[in-house]
Amino acid sequence: MPEHIRFLVNNLPSAVDSYESVGQDIDDLRKLHAECTAAAANERRPGRVSIGRCPARLDDGHLRRADLTASAASHRVRCGARWETLGE
Repeated sequence: MPEHIRFLVNNLPSAVDSYESVGQDIDDLRKLHAECTAAAANERRPGRVSIGRCPARLDDGHLRRADLTASAASHRVRCGARWETLGE
């Protein structure tokens, strides 16, 4: 495992400079880590379900269109961006 972490640390600066979607990939890795940790600890966590496509606009005016997900355990809807309240 340390070699994977070393690879990520060594390559993250160039990834951030040249790859605009690196933030989404980091969020995906964080989510995968949390899911694997919960599975290894035999924790039961409510699953997330797809509820459509993200309506947020990117800086260039195009729709984000990432998958929106929700869980029965939280009022948060996620697609990389996150809405904290039902009104949003």
